[in-house]
Amino acid sequence: MPRVPTSVEARFDQDGGLTPLAFQWQGQRLTVASWGRTWTTGEGGERRQHFLVMTAGERMFELVFAPDVRRWWMARAGSSEAWA
Repeated sequence: MPRVPTSVEARFDQDGGLTPLAFQWQGQRLTVASWGRTWTTGEGGERRQHFLVMTAGERMFELVFAPDVRRWWMARAGSSEAWA
């Protein structure tokens, strides 16, 4: 799946941690029901934060945030069975 820009509602905590709360996908606003693994790739200006999230109905998504340019995109989408 190519990177697809998306709008994400997220919270920054006092320690600078980032938590996605909801996002836009195919014209719908989806609320994050649970969070899975998070990881960081790249270095310097190429750093990316990845978040595996699950919505209602066990739909899983990989959201990616580029902090240096403050942009989000969708890297993967699918059912939880497809990611097992």
